[in-house]
Amino acid sequence: MINLKKATVIIFIIFSLYISVLAEINFTVSPETGFIDKIYIEGTEAALFDSHSIVIAGETLKLSETEKSENTVYVKMVSDNFEMLTKYTLSDDKILIDSSVKNTSDSKKLVKLSDVFDYNSFFPLISTSKLIDKPGLVHQTEDGALIYYSDEIFRTFNAMNKAVLMAKYTNLDSQSSFDYKRTIYAGKILNSVLKKYMDENSVEYKTYSSTLTFRNGRSTKNTKVYLTDFNGNVYNYLKITENDGEFNFYYPDGQYYFIPYTGYQHYENFNFVSENEIDLPENYIVYEPFLTNVTESSITLNIRTAVTSTVKVYLIENTGKIKIYKSENRDFHEIKLNGLQQDTKYTYKFTIYSDYDDKTFSSEIYSFKTKPITTEKFNFLVYGDTQIYNSVHTAVVKRIKSDIEKKNEDISFILRTGDFTEKGEEEETYTEAFISTKPLATEIPYYTVLGNHEHNNINYYKAFDLPQGGGDYNKRWYSFSYGNAHFVMLDSNVTETNTLYNQQLQWLENDLKNNQDKKYIFVAFHHPFWTSSQEYGAMEENLPAGHFNTKNWLPLFIKYNVDVVFNGHIHAYERYTKDGINFITSGGGGAMLNVNHGAQALPWRVKDFLGILSYVEVNIEENEAKITVHGIMERIDPKNQYDFRNTDIILDEITIH
Repeated sequence: MINLKKATVIIFIIFSLYISVLAEINFTVSPETGFIDKIYIEGTEAALFDSHSIVIAGETLKLSETEKSENTVYVKMVSDNFEMLTKYTLSDDKILIDSSVKNTSDSKKLVKLSDVFDYNSFFPLISTSKLIDKPGLVHQTEDGALIYYSDEIFRTFNAMNKAVLMAKYTNLDSQSSFDYKRTIYAGKILNSVLKKYMDENSVEYKTYSSTLTFRNGRSTKNTKVYLTDFNGNVYNYLKITENDGEFNFYYPDGQYYFIPYTGYQHYENFNFVSENEIDLPENYIVYEPFLTNVTESSITLNIRTAVTSTVKVYLIENTGKIKIYKSENRDFHEIKLNGLQQDTKYTYKFTIYSDYDDKTFSSEIYSFKTKPITTEKFNFLVYGDTQIYNSVHTAVVKRIKSDIEKKNEDISFILRTGDFTEKGEEEETYTEAFISTKPLATEIPYYTVLGNHEHNNINYYKAFDLPQGGGDYNKRWYSFSYGNAHFVMLDSNVTETNTLYNQQLQWLENDLKNNQDKKYIFVAFHHPFWTSSQEYGAMEENLPAGHFNTKNWLPLFIKYNVDVVFNGHIHAYERYTKDGINFITSGGGGAMLNVNHGAQALPWRVKDFLGILSYVEVNIEENEAKITVHGIMERIDPKNQYDFRNTDIILDEITIH
């Protein structure tokens, strides 16, 4: 790793680079990629992006040489048609990037050069492609702020987890070159970083100072304040108040409001006055605790609070020793409980402290079990499709909980086959869904896939800590292994015209190919290949060819020995058996059940049950996997989704050797 740090007070030489004890910012360039891979603010690595790259459209750049000299790193890259020499220099607490691109071909070439920043493992507080009145990248995370700027930017593109900044297109004659220069400003708070940018680029600005207080007299320490114009457009100048609620803003000329943010859907606009008062909302748990992503040594507890809070988790080991895990000054909390022992049962409780008052929440005592390193015996459950019918889902969860307690068994995890909520863009629907899952989700980790109702919204990614895979935030699709089985979780919403489609397809084949040593392979995604359902008319899935994923995914499932495919979307229980694979649709988690399965049955349809809420239990033994489908509630009136009576029937049984 090539380290660059600014010389300020105490200077000494390491590897011919000047290293400072009191550096405000510094960075590293990866010797494997030749791009910036980390930025440090006040000596601490800041999560500002996951990866940075420089690309030329249509070209494959390969790292050729690297060299360091004082506070500069030189990186040479080559492709079939171009040679690119990039200098990364630390100067006055800025990172200067200068790329010289040479056309090494025998003909004239059009150069389309871009910087690409990926954000896959965190969610910015602020991210925009507008820098005052110019294109650029403006970014604030919990750890720091970044401004990327160049006079030569032609176009910017901001997706949910990616920023692409394109230089002006340039025609280069053979053996001719052009330079592309840009600057990265970084610091703790965007407001201060913006001031540095405006000072150095002769942008006129004003300074505004004020004091923020709550009407109940509580402290406003760590309250986030945003600047917005009168049209409601948020200018991304963020300031966090000091201990006494004082803050200042450096802003270009214009008419603005200020928005203090204390948590979930609570803010008030106020104008330019010396003192401002706002109401403090009551704190409560917006997303009930939800376990995900269990490993041999860790598990994640996901919680969402209404007010920016501190959460402490008390983990009780078998010896009686207590470990404390802490998440501070946030409303979304993904608390990774790490340093655990494999195949071990732990108990835990948590306490939530509001950052603005003395009110606390203390939970009950819950338990969970970590993943064993090796095992040939475990079990898991599968169900899907709850949407907006949370009262019915609550009844399903309570029944599953009761069944587990009667058997006195530990469930390793639960697979959800999509449509966790009704409208993925509305947090209120998530709130109700988390309430209904609480009896199970506080003790059994969930693994989820995207349904069509999640709408691939950022709320889904914020809600769940999931294993790293691919697509948006590296968890639109993913996989994990447990014991002698491998699980592949896909997004069936990605259409063939989407650029991500082939990425997921290639990832799928590579993942299946690399896990052929597992005895069992299970795949889960939302939309089934086939169904008899015609709730909304004839469907592609009524036909032998199935939907668009069938032609691309089914051959891979056959080639790489997939045993079972789990789906949702159809609010019923169906099973198809084809090419040695069982295709199970488990959509009986609570959403409005199907009444019309009028399509002609395909020859490989084995089971089709309507009007029954159900879940799937899978018991893995050394030499067999036994699948049992439990019917738990039967609809009395087909026209009344909420009218059920309890039942206890086995809808299906399958044994896989």
